[in-house]
Amino acid sequence: MERAPDRRAEHATLPWFARFSQVVLILIILVGLAPAAAVSEDLNPLHPADTSSPRDTLESFLRLSDEIALIWESEGFSDRHHLLFRGLRETMDFSATPYGMSLREQARRILLLREVLDRIELPPLAEIPGDVEVAEQDIAVWTIPGTRMQIVRHEGGVFDGDYLFSALTVGRLDRDYRRVEHLPYKPGQFGGHMDWFAPGGPFGVDSSILATRLKGGDFSSPLATLESFLASMNDAYRIAQDAQAALDATPPQITLAEAREADERARLLIEQAVSAFDLSEIPMAQREDLGIERALMLKEVLDRLALPLIDAVPGETEIVEPEDQDDPYRWRLPGTEIEIERIEDGDRVGEFLFDQTTVAALPGMYALLEDLPYRHVEDLHELLEYQSPDISPGFYEFYISYPGYLVPGAHFLGPLVNDLPDWTKSVYADQTLWQWIGLALTIALTGLLIWLTFRTVSALAAMTRPTLGHWILILAPALAVVEINWMLSILDYEINITGELLVHLVTLVGLADIAFDAFIVWRVASAIARTIIASPRIAEGGINASLVSIVASIVGICAIGALVIYELMLLGFDILPLLAGLGVGGLAVALAIRPTLENLIGGFILFTDKPVRVGDYCSFSGMSGTIESIGVRSTQVRALDRTLISIPNAKFVDMEIVNWARCDRMLVTTRIQLRYETGDDQLRYLLARLREMLLAHPKVQTDTVRVRFAGYGESSLDVDIRIYVDTRDWNDFYAVREDVFLRIKTIVREAGTGFAFPSRTVYQGQDSGIDEERGKDVEGEVAQWRKDGSLPFPNMAEQHLAELAGTLDYPPRGSVSRSGHDAAADVQDEPLSTRDEEDETRR
Repeated sequence: MERAPDRRAEHATLPWFARFSQVVLILIILVGLAPAAAVSEDLNPLHPADTSSPRDTLESFLRLSDEIALIWESEGFSDRHHLLFRGLRETMDFSATPYGMSLREQARRILLLREVLDRIELPPLAEIPGDVEVAEQDIAVWTIPGTRMQIVRHEGGVFDGDYLFSALTVGRLDRDYRRVEHLPYKPGQFGGHMDWFAPGGPFGVDSSILATRLKGGDFSSPLATLESFLASMNDAYRIAQDAQAALDATPPQITLAEAREADERARLLIEQAVSAFDLSEIPMAQREDLGIERALMLKEVLDRLALPLIDAVPGETEIVEPEDQDDPYRWRLPGTEIEIERIEDGDRVGEFLFDQTTVAALPGMYALLEDLPYRHVEDLHELLEYQSPDISPGFYEFYISYPGYLVPGAHFLGPLVNDLPDWTKSVYADQTLWQWIGLALTIALTGLLIWLTFRTVSALAAMTRPTLGHWILILAPALAVVEINWMLSILDYEINITGELLVHLVTLVGLADIAFDAFIVWRVASAIARTIIASPRIAEGGINASLVSIVASIVGICAIGALVIYELMLLGFDILPLLAGLGVGGLAVALAIRPTLENLIGGFILFTDKPVRVGDYCSFSGMSGTIESIGVRSTQVRALDRTLISIPNAKFVDMEIVNWARCDRMLVTTRIQLRYETGDDQLRYLLARLREMLLAHPKVQTDTVRVRFAGYGESSLDVDIRIYVDTRDWNDFYAVREDVFLRIKTIVREAGTGFAFPSRTVYQGQDSGIDEERGKDVEGEVAQWRKDGSLPFPNMAEQHLAELAGTLDYPPRGSVSRSGHDAAADVQDEPLSTRDEEDETRR
C-alpha cells in the first residue's frame, strides 16, 4: 500500500500547522523560563488542564492544543504558551515512553496523539464519562471506542486521582500513528505535524534519533532493536545505490567528493546497524570487519522473510520477564533461530541485542537462504507498520565484490576494476580473481618494504655513535608495524578482502604485529640501558652498568610478556591455558636455571654489599687480582700473572674477599733477629735508633710506629717492627719498605751488633766476635742518656718526637727520585684501585 506523501506535504504548508509547530518548538526551549504572568483567566496556573474525568482530560487536551494555535495566530508568541504546553503534558503519562523525560520527546508525543485523534472518530463529549459518571460508577479506565487508546485514573504520586492518557497508550503512539497516517483527516482538521521533526524541520531531529546517533541505535526493546537495524541498513543501501547511480550517469550527476561523502554516511549507518549485535565473543581485532559482514548477512536473511506483525514484537511496555530471574530475557523471531537478548552485564547492560548465537550462525543462515527470492513488500500490507520495511537486494554480494566500501565509483580502484576482463571477476573461495592477485602483490610488496627498512635502518645506525645507534635501531620494527598495518588496511578497505580469508589475515598480521611490538619494547629497553651506562657517573663493565643492563632486561621481558598477552586477547586467543602452562613450565624452567638464578642473585648481592668494585685489587681463596668486570653471571678478575679468572657470582659472594683497595695505609711488619752477644745497651741503642728512623721517615705514619724487643728466640734476640706506610700504591709501598729495610741494616751495623744465624750449621773458622770498641762507645752514649734523663724508654719525649718528624731523607739523598728526575720510566704506578685516579680527576 502506498503512503500519502502528497497529502502530508500539502498540509505541511498550511498556516495553522506551521504556526502551531513553531509555537511548540519555542515552548520546548522556553518552558519554565517565561514568567507566569498575564495568563488566561480560565486557566489554573497550578493545574492548567482539567483531568478529573476521562471527558475533562480529552476535552482539555483538544482545547489546549487548539488554544495554542489561536493565540499564536492572533497575538504571536505569548507568555501564556508555556502554561498551555504544561497543561498538555499533564494530560499524558510518559512513564513508559523512551526518553519520556525529554521535553522534545514529550512535544513529539503530543503531536502524535493529536495526529491520531484528528484521523479517528471520537464519540460526542456527552457520551464520554464525566465527573458524575466517575463518581457514580467508580470508573478507573475509559477506552476510546474502536481503539486500544485508554484514559486511566492515576494512582499515587503528584497526579493521584487524575485521569491521564495511559502510559501504554502514550508509549504505543508511534505504532498507532503508523496505522492511521495513510487515512484522511477529519473535516476541519489539518495535520502533517510529524514532518516538522524531520532533519531540517523547525524541531530538528527527535530524541530517539539523537540517541541513535550518539550511542549507535535505540535498543530499548526487541522492537526498537529490529527497527533500528532495518532503518540503518536500508538507509545505507539507499545512499550507496543512489550515489553509485549518480556517478555512473552520463554526465555524472555528483562529484567524487560528494560520492565520498555519501560513502562515509553509508559507512556510519552500517556501523550503527552493527551496534545491534552482541559481539563480545568476537575478538576485538575482528569485530569491525566481522560485524559489517554479519550485518549484511542478517539483512539478506530478513529480506527473504515475512516480518512478523508489529504487535508480535515486544515493545518497551510489552516485555514479560522470564520466570527464572537468573535467565536473561530473550525474544525469537518467529520461525527462525534469530534471537534478541537483553544484556545483563558489561557496558551495554539493559540493551536488547542480537545474541552471540545468532551472530555466529548468520553465515550458515545466509548460505541456506541465498538462493531464495526476496519478499514482495507491496504484497504485505502489515509490513507498513514498520518504519523501514524495505529490502536491499544484493547488498552483501555488492559489498564483497567491489573495491572500497559501499560506493565503488568513489574509490580509485573502482574504474580500474570496471575495465578489467570479466574472467578476473570470477569468484574463487569467496574472493574474485582480481582480489587474489591484489592480495599476492600487496603481501610481496610489503615484505620487500620491510626488508629494505631493516637494511636501511641498520646501515644508518652503524654510521652514528653507539648510544644514538641503539635509538635509531628502534625505527626498524616501528616502521615494520606501520607497514604491515598499512598492508592490512589496503587488503581490508581497498581491495576489500572479506570472509574467512580476512579473519586469517587479521590473525596473521596480528601475530606479526605482536612480534614487531615485542622487538620495539626490547630495543627501547636496551637503548635506555645503553644511554644510562654511557653516563660518566657509571663505569663501563662495572656492577652499576651490569645492574642497569639486568634491570632493563627484566623490565623489557615483563613488558613484552604483558604486551603479548594483551594483544593475544585482542586477537581472540584463549590465554588461560597459556598462563596455566606458563605456571607449570615456569616452575620447570626455574629448576633448570637454578644456577643461573643463583648467579643473578649473587650479582645483586655484590651490588648491594659492594665488597669490591671494578678496578679494585683483592685477594680471595689464595688468589689475588684486579676486578675487571662484574656481570650478570660471573665476575672477571685479572690475576697478577695477567690471566683472566672468571668466578660465578654465587661462589664469589661466599668467599673471604680481602679488598686491598679499601686500605687507607699499607702495613709493613717484620722481625729482626739479633745475635745473643748483643749487649743490653747496644740493644737499647738499636731500638732507639730504629724508632728515630721510622719516626723521621716522611712516608711512615708516626702514630702507628711500633718497635719493641719481642723476646728470645732459639738463636736470637727478637725485635718486632710494625709500621704503616702512607700510600695506596703497590710500587710506592715496595719502594718505602725497601728503604726502611736498608736503613734497619745500617742501624744494626752502627749499633755494633749483627743478625743471628738460626741455622745449626757448624762453621770452622776464626770468629771475629763483636766490635768491643764500638760497644764501649754505645754504652757510653746510653749512659749519657741516663745522666741527661733522656733515655727513650718506654717512650720518647714529645720534644724529641717533634724534632725527628720528617727529618730523614726520603727518597734517599743521591737517588734519582731525590734529584727530581723520573724514578723509572718503565715502572708504572700499581695502585690498589684504579678508581682512585677517577675519583681524583672528578675532584
